[in-house]
Amino acid sequence: MEVKGLQEAISALKKIDRQYVNRAKIRAINRVAKRVASVSVRSAAAQVVAGDNRRQGIPVRTIRHRVKVRTARADKPFANIYVNCNPLTAIRLLSSPPSVPVRGKRGKPLRIGKYRFDRGFIAQAPNGFWQVFERSGESKYPLSVVKIPVSDALHQAFRTQAVLQMKTEMPKELAHEINYELSRFKS
Repeated sequence: MEVKGLQEAISALKKIDRQYVNRAKIRAINRVAKRVASVSVRSAAAQVVAGDNRRQGIPVRTIRHRVKVRTARADKPFANIYVNCNPLTAIRLLSSPPSVPVRGKRGKPLRIGKYRFDRGFIAQAPNGFWQVFERSGESKYPLSVVKIPVSDALHQAFRTQAVLQMKTEMPKELAHEINYELSRFKS
């Protein structure tokens, strides 16, 4: 089997300085890392179950700020993705915090969008932040902040997407970047 243009490609790659190949590799790594982060956030947001009515899916904006990508550089040719997997407070489901305390109607649960929180109410915490609180029973028992577990969904989404994107997208991105460097070198 004969590959057309193989000798030309080999001679062009030999002419290229190693720095150009490293630059192409780093750009490809950074693109794939950013894609892993964005796709994983969307799939994790779709998997999270919130509220006492067990509604699946939360807005992507509530999770997006929890992911940071540290991009690859010439001296460190790898990208790091940092994810805050702590539970998400239910007040984040609101688009903006309220200015007055909010309770559900008498005998009815608190609703935030499509999510229902039995025994839930919104009040200002001693630290000044607004939170969704609930009490487990009578008034003598303490209040607790309502939290949504996101750890499992984030772990699963990032692990699967990292492997999948490295298998499918990394070769494409690397080929694209090397072709770009070759075209820059020719001109």
